[in-house]
Amino acid sequence: MRRFFWAAILLVPLILTSACATLPRLEPVGSEQETALARSCETRFPEGKWRFIHTIQATLQGNRRAVMTGVTVMDSAARTLHSVMMTVEGLVVLDAVDADGVLTLNRGVPPFDAESFARGMMADIRLMVFKPGGAPEAVGISGEGTPACRYDAGPERTVFIAVDPETGDWTLRQYRGRRLARTVEARMGDHSTAGAGAPVPKRLTLTAHGFPRPYTLDMTLLEGERIYSDTE
Repeated sequence: MRRFFWAAILLVPLILTSACATLPRLEPVGSEQETALARSCETRFPEGKWRFIHTIQATLQGNRRAVMTGVTVMDSAARTLHSVMMTVEGLVVLDAVDADGVLTLNRGVPPFDAESFARGMMADIRLMVFKPGGAPEAVGISGEGTPACRYDAGPERTVFIAVDPETGDWTLRQYRGRRLARTVEARMGDHSTAGAGAPVPKRLTLTAHGFPRPYTLDMTLLEGERIYSDTE
């Protein structure tokens, strides 16, 4: 049962939603406003090298839950990510490095030792901490009246980022084809950790949509530290 529980949580990589969803439309804006909005989307994500510690609550269908601690070291320039996840008892269940999509699995407790599980988990963490590659293909105002950017995120993938100009909170939606696959909600909250362009979110909630088992990763920031090299 325990193995099945973790397997159900981490069916991460390619879950497709069972219901159709249309891609959000963006109302165009003037060129000056477009530049400002594009910058606002890009500065939602930390720049440079960082170490984060989060508490992670995974919620399954049926309200089944598991609590972990996650330590993440990222480098936005190299687009590398090193994540360690452990149980509340201190057992390391996953130690993996993702170097711009190339996975190295240092340690995995079943089913985390399966490359597909580790790759899927790292892909979801990448979605939360790295800004999409390249410039947005469209910038404008969403149907909810919120400034937003749309990115081409690879074959059959589109990413939308909408930013609340008052709070700095932001929402990311990843589509595969025309189906909603992932939603990331970032809430700034009461924080003291600041990135290069904007504060680092106090809370990140990732929701995987659709069949066969939707799930949620709710991450609360405990500590964020900028890592400087000798030349900085």
